[in-house]
This record gives sequence, C-alpha cells and structure tokens, in this order.
Amino acid sequence: LAAREGQGVFTVADAMGNPGQRMLSTVTRNPGAGRTQAVEFLDARQAEQGRRLAGTLDEGFGASRTAAQLRAAEQGTRSSEAARNYTQARTDAGAVDLSRALAKADDVLEPGLTRVMSPQSGIADNTVESAVRRARSLLTDGKSVLSDFSQVHLAKQNIDDMIEAAMRGGQNNQVRALIGVRNEIDAALEASSKSYAAARDAFRASSQTMEAIDTGRAAAQRGRYEDTIPQFQRMNEAQQQGFRTGYADPLIERVQGSASGVNKAREFTSDAAREERRAFALPGELGIMN
Repeated sequence: LAAREGQGVFTVADAMGNPGQRMLSTVTRNPGAGRTQAVEFLDARQAEQGRRLAGTLDEGFGASRTAAQLRAAEQGTRSSEAARNYTQARTDAGAVDLSRALAKADDVLEPGLTRVMSPQSGIADNTVESAVRRARSLLTDGKSVLSDFSQVHLAKQNIDDMIEAAMRGGQNNQVRALIGVRNEIDAALEASSKSYAAARDAFRASSQTMEAIDTGRAAAQRGRYEDTIPQFQRMNEAQQQGFRTGYADPLIERVQGSASGVNKAREFTSDAAREERRAFALPGELGIMN
C-alpha cells in the first residue's frame, strides 16, 4: 500500500511500530552484511526526509503553489475583475447623495463644531474627531459636496485605508467612528448604481481569500487548535484553500530548512498537529498524510 502511494521507503519495521524498530536496531548494532544494508538504507532515507515531508504536506494540503504565488495569482484575478466590474458600476451610476454620510460625521464632530464657534477655547480635536474630520474633508469643503460616482468611490477607498491604519494601530474608537461614515458612503454608492453592490461583493470575496492565506500562516506559527479549527470551519471553500496554502507554507519552510540528520517529522506528532491535520487536510488525503 505504501509503495502504491509513492512511499517506497516505508518498511516492515515502520509498519510494526516499536517492536519492529527494536528488532531493526538489533540488526544495526551487530556487524555483518545486514548491518551495512540497513544503515545505508536508513542514512539514504534520512537524507531525503525533508523532500518527502515537503511533498506530503504539499499534497495533503493542496499547496502546490507557495503562499506568495497564490497571493500574486489572487491579486491579479482581483484586479482584472475589479477593473471590469467597477467600469460597469460607473457606467450605471447616477449622482451620489452623501447627505447621510455627512450627517454621520457631524454626529461625531458636533462638539468640535461648537468649539469652532467659541474661539476662546483652545481645546484641540481628540484623535477620533481628527480622523472623522479628515474623512469628512474628503467629501466636502464646506461649500460643495462630491456627487460624482468615481470621486466618491475614491474617497471611500481613502477612508478604507484610514480604517486599516487605525486597526493596525489599535485605535478602536477611530475604527468604529470611521466605519460608520464609510458604511453610509457605501450605501450611497449602492443607491446610485445598480451594479455597484455586485462589484463590491466580488472584490470583498477575493480580498477575504487573500486574507485567509495570512490567517493560515499565522495558525501554523502560533495559537491553540481550539481557536484555529473553528476559524477554518467558518470559511467558505475558496477561503479554506487559501488558509491551507498559508498553513502549509511555514511548515514546508521549516522542513526544508532543518539541518541534515534532524528528525523533521517530530513536530508533526503533537496533539495539536494531529488535530489540525484532521481539520485542515484536503478530503481523502488525511490517511495518506498521517
């Protein structure tokens, strides 16, 4: 069976487990032709262990492309689809009404506006107000308001970048305030173009697949399987494959980078590794991989 699955170096001693290994060790400790053959075989097998393990991980998780290669392919697909979909959305678009988005920003800035009316106060904006004021300035200069679909969509993308930067910096209050404004802009764009929602959802789905690559990579490096497995199970099929590729990537890196003579398979014998293999492996690959 092992030979049919391409695992020709799997021996009777392996199949017998500890008793078989003990008997083989007796052969390797006693002089003679048997010892020479066994030692040469084991040395050759050990030398190729990294290549075999990398191949097994590749097949078991469907990681024939590296995480970087998959990400580049997904980015290319996302860009070409976005160009086509958003061109159609712009063609369908009418004027964009940003009144609700501006009202949402003003709900946050009302105290700030009061201070503007009271020049004797030198109190500066807090960080939330400053972020929302910057977002509002992308939509209006106080006299005119954007209404062109392309310009409003560009402003939304700038606010998306602000949200991402605030998330990286742990500025949760800024994130919440900016998301409120961004969501109103998104609703206004959707109301102005019948094709916008489909273009946005397609871009979002492709982005989530790319994010799943990083999530999988992180799962292979840290975290408890009680958390990583439910995280994987909540993903759709495309995201799960991105996760698998990201998960396999650092495992293969470690196998390929381990020193010669080290048992590269040892890290895959832990309880966590077994549970994650059971959850993440491609259908039908778990038994062979184990």
